[in-house]
Amino acid sequence: MLTVYHGSVCPVENPLAGVCRPNLDFGVGFYVTDIRAQAERWALRVADIRDHSAAWLSVYQLDMDAVMADTGYRCLHFEAYDAAWLDFVTACRSGHTLWQEYDLIEGGIADDRVVRVIDLYLRGDYTREEALMRLIHHRRGHRRNAPHRTVPASDTPSDRGLQSHPARRGGSEQ
Repeated sequence: MLTVYHGSVCPVENPLAGVCRPNLDFGVGFYVTDIRAQAERWALRVADIRDHSAAWLSVYQLDMDAVMADTGYRCLHFEAYDAAWLDFVTACRSGHTLWQEYDLIEGGIADDRVVRVIDLYLRGDYTREEALMRLIHHRRGHRRNAPHRTVPASDTPSDRGLQSHPARRGGSEQ
């Protein structure tokens, strides 16, 4: 079982993939990470942006072995910030629904630096080659692989083992 985290302004007991904003990196889905500190930072950031007093971290157990063994799941995995990742993310951010072909999508997050490269590429300030050169040297996530997984509502994994608690300011340990 893989422990995954979701940062939000409220505890999420029953994940719903279809309630997020459209045009995100991997499309509409329920986004989680296996890096606790990353999810806590996201929860605190969203709380600050929305001027919300609470930031919550929801914790789930995701059985990736079962997902990978089930031939009914359509999975897409990006190893790096490469041409395939850039094409998929820019298509999803532009409103294309490539994500609907998959039940689970895993790949590097678009942190502030990566978002800037994507935005400048979409605006036409960078060619595809320039964008890829800037992305190729960028490490996925902040410390290590930072997979985000999105699973459409019809196939949301079991939330057995769910825990929700306030996200902590000033770092976290576990």
